[in-house]
Amino acid sequence: MKRKTIILTLLFSISMLMLTPNVLAKENDSSLVDNIKIKSGTKDDGSFTELSFTLKNDLNTSISNIEFYNDSARPVIDTTKFKVTTTDNPTGYLDYETATEIEPNETIPKGTKLYYYSNESLFNEYAKIIIHLETSDISTNEEINCLLKDDGNASIEIKNKITIDLVTYQKFMDEYKKKYPYIECYIGDEFSMQFAYNLAGNHDSETSLIYVGTIDFANKSYDDLMKEMDTIANNIVSSTPNNSKLESSQNILKALKENGTKISFEKRDDNNILLYSWIFNGNKLTDSDTTLNLDLNISIGTSKNKDKINALVPPSMTSLQIDFSHLGILPTGTTIKLNTGTSFTNNDILDLYYYNPEKNILEKVIEGITVIDGYATFPLTHCSDYVLVVNNEAKKGMDNNVQTSSMNVILYTVISIISAAGIGYILKNKSKEIA
Repeated sequence: MKRKTIILTLLFSISMLMLTPNVLAKENDSSLVDNIKIKSGTKDDGSFTELSFTLKNDLNTSISNIEFYNDSARPVIDTTKFKVTTTDNPTGYLDYETATEIEPNETIPKGTKLYYYSNESLFNEYAKIIIHLETSDISTNEEINCLLKDDGNASIEIKNKITIDLVTYQKFMDEYKKKYPYIECYIGDEFSMQFAYNLAGNHDSETSLIYVGTIDFANKSYDDLMKEMDTIANNIVSSTPNNSKLESSQNILKALKENGTKISFEKRDDNNILLYSWIFNGNKLTDSDTTLNLDLNISIGTSKNKDKINALVPPSMTSLQIDFSHLGILPTGTTIKLNTGTSFTNNDILDLYYYNPEKNILEKVIEGITVIDGYATFPLTHCSDYVLVVNNEAKKGMDNNVQTSSMNVILYTVISIISAAGIGYILKNKSKEIA
């Protein structure tokens, strides 16, 4: 048993030795810098920090930068604080003072060693390096985590690396603006950009902008980027305003009509569950629609005429009341998507009734609305008090179809078994005759 344990231990040790060089090679596989050394702490004459590394690519200081972080959110050292040194192993304040300063618009060739020294202790056990390297064609961001060692040889791990084809990026930025002039760059850079829909055409006012989506540019072709923009531009979603009144709704509707775009205003609860949404289609709007002022608030499960509506709906019929704060005509092509909660189940067939307060009656306006994934979606032309009611006949017919289908399967199965038995009996008798 003891011999077996020794053999297993030796095998494990050998396997670890074989794996270690590969791990280290992967950890130090930075494409931008090499020979990273970081020392930070205290010595006889006080606190100090000493950094050095070698460039693996040309670095133009006007468009590229290297930043070192400790636990703070802001960099403690950047490219401007480094100096160029020709010393193989620079150490101490004197080597730093005699090194060559970096100019603001200087291109530092690859192979150059950069050195930094300070009489402060800036790092403890870890450091983070963020490198932004840009050329005429490529932009690269590399994030490196460093584990500091006593000898200064930092063990590094590439946490994140993104490379952008700037030619593709610029082509996309130029072409998408021609196709969707109402979609604007909101905030971002060549690595990731947030886009917004300018509803009012006022470039100076953020209140007219609706955030519509973010595009990451890493490792994507021009066609990939345009497909993402097509999806964003044709499926614009916004939250309903806090007071539910759509400020400048006339300008918004005009912009939708002019651009032929569709937008969905959503209302969600504290758990981010969609309660309801209003969908407006710019391709269906008329000139008169652009004069409307809208209130997007909807009360689900109650209404101002709750008792009167309840008296008109038979107790045996499941229903859900809907109270729209907006009164009157809606923009042409308006669609409502409503969370039906626990009132109905998926595949229930619903009818929508309008409550006519003058006649105290319910008037059917839409029939055959199917509940899908807990939501009822239907077009609407006018707002007031409504009630969704299960269409029992449609539901009964659907249940009958299911029962009929099940009976047919059973019938076909029985017929198949009988047929097979009959054929077997005939073949058996036939064999006897031949014998």
